[in-house]
Amino acid sequence: MAAFGVASLRDLGSGLIAERPGPAGAPASRSNPLGLALRLQRGPIVGWAIRLFLTGIVYGSLGNDIGQMILDNPAFEDIFIRLEGPP
Repeated sequence: MAAFGVASLRDLGSGLIAERPGPAGAPASRSNPLGLALRLQRGPIVGWAIRLFLTGIVYGSLGNDIGQMILDNPAFEDIFIRLEGPP
């Protein structure tokens, strides 16, 4: 019996923080699925773009050094001659 009395006093559906009223409709950029997906995923998209850009810079800066290291090392020259065959 006491449980029914307490259950009637409970405020189901509310939280600790009151809801704020928002706009009634979405802007045109988010009114389609693609716009909403881009809005929700913009953080990961920007993060991936920055990481790929930095990776490209690192690989680009190392590419010249590795090429020069291969040209300066006679052991690599022997390996490439064996792989390609004599000129």
